[in-house]
Amino acid sequence: MKTFSNYLLLLLFLIGMGEIHSQRLIAEVNTDKLELPKFKRSSTLKMYHKEYFHKMKTSRIAQHILMMRKHVAMYNCKNSKQFTGQQTCFEVKFKSDYGYIFAHFNSGGEIIKTEEVFSDIRIPNQVIRSIFYIYPEWTLEKTKFYAMYELNQPIDTYYEVEIKKGYQRKTLKVNNKGEFL
Repeated sequence: MKTFSNYLLLLLFLIGMGEIHSQRLIAEVNTDKLELPKFKRSSTLKMYHKEYFHKMKTSRIAQHILMMRKHVAMYNCKNSKQFTGQQTCFEVKFKSDYGYIFAHFNSGGEIIKTEEVFSDIRIPNQVIRSIFYIYPEWTLEKTKFYAMYELNQPIDTYYEVEIKKGYQRKTLKVNNKGEFL
């Protein structure tokens, strides 16, 4: 009888997990096949997530990342077939050849959180100078950029850089100011 009740509890748990998972539907948008219309001052284009876009906009960011962020800011999840407004969290993955932005929307369609990961992008000169000041005879092998946005929270961004000298390899984490983390 004890094993039957254990199986019954396990079954109820799995059913409950299925219910929870079904509340978090994911849509996917491949931005490589999309073209953004040209922005003009008098443009009637709707940017649904201005707060996200303005908070994430920096002068020292790769153009590709800026364009991806524009796609996210202009995305209206309410137009998605999967969005019902009943979900506690609706997730959309915007992807390209360089990386992705994973955006989380609340039931009102507002961005509440994003996670961004981009590979092999150009890093700011200040970051490069900091790395090669400490590691002067090393070469840059790989770069990754991470950014996390959360509504009403400070933005967290950093670069993960792999450097090489002969057979030695090191992975470093550096913020936008060139400070090692």
